Amino acid sequence: MTGAAPAPPPAVRTLIVTDLDGTVLPPTQGAPDWTGQRDALRALSRRLVALPGVAPAVVTGRRARNARALVGVPIWVVGSHGAETLAPHAEDAVPHPIPPKEHDRVRALAHALAEPGLCPAGMKVEDKGVMLALHHPGVRGTAASERLESVTTLARDHGLRTVRGRGWTEYRAASCPDKGEALLGLVRRCRPRRLLVAGDDIGDLAMFEVARVLWERGQIEECVRVAVRGPEGALRAYEADCEFVADDPADCRERILRYGLS
Repeated sequence: MTGAAPAPPPAVRTLIVTDLDGTVLPPTQGAPDWTGQRDALRALSRRLVALPGVAPAVVTGRRARNARALVGVPIWVVGSHGAETLAPHAEDAVPHPIPPKEHDRVRALAHALAEPGLCPAGMKVEDKGVMLALHHPGVRGTAASERLESVTTLARDHGLRTVRGRGWTEYRAASCPDKGEALLGLVRRCRPRRLLVAGDDIGDLAMFEVARVLWERGQIEECVRVAVRGPEGALRAYEADCEFVADDPADCRERILRYGLS
């Protein structure tokens, strides 16, 4: 029939959405067993994509192409905490559009952070286009904390939002989406009956909340949230609200596989 709207893609039975670092991989790439755990993640990903009715996806703070290289299979990847989306067989990620004024504010802060001495030693600025990530995993002490707060104040003066995590702080354009919005987009694309969401840090709470709301509204039949404890226990205060708590990334990967097979 000419001119008919294209049919939506077939719904999947199970959508599995996971963060990467600290969730299904060690929190830092320098971990002694990092390469082995990366290979275990790739093996898990290959098993999941081969299962009928199962769609794995990643929502991460990493850039989307970097994340897909780690996973090793063509799946949906939402990078930069929701700011860019890489389709399974696409070469390049599509950035979330933001108004030119907000983009200019991010660029202005990037220019300011390039000034010598603004960021203390041990802090690294990562420019993600629509946001700036300040990595400070080992920064300690009053002087460093004060310097970090001065950067946060500067970001606020530029009209940017601040999002903090374990060892990182992001300065985002006001209209930049978060992980919860990224999850909602994946659910709309895949239309699953069941949903598993796994995370280990404060930034993942938005996904947990969206998953809970979708289940309460009857938009999915089953919702499983997996909080990963990890060495610092960033989600310890929220563990009681989750269906499962994993001890570490290896435990999380095992729970994900069992859910996919169920």
